[in-house]
Amino acid sequence: MFTTYCVSCGVKVGETEDFKWLQENVKTIKCNKCSNRPPDTVISIIKNTPQLPKVQYSLEQQLSELKIMANKLGLYDASDFLKKYIK
Repeated sequence: MFTTYCVSCGVKVGETEDFKWLQENVKTIKCNKCSNRPPDTVISIIKNTPQLPKVQYSLEQQLSELKIMANKLGLYDASDFLKKYIK
C-alpha cells in the first residue's frame, strides 16, 4: 500500500495499491482544500516569499536577477523595462 500526499500542502490524501498510477499522478495529487483553492496572485506569492538576507553585489547584477524573477512572475513589461535599463 502506497500513501498519497497533496503536492501543494503535503497533507495525506489517501492510499493506493497501484504503483503505476502513483508514478503517473504523483505530481498532480491534491487534497480537497487545495484543489478548490483559487490560483495564487502575484502579490500573494510575493507576500508569502520569506525575506532573504541582503546581497553584496552590484546594482546591475541585482537588476539582472530581478528581471529573471519578473519573468517568472509573469511581469513581462517590468522585465522589459529592466532589460532596457541594464543595457
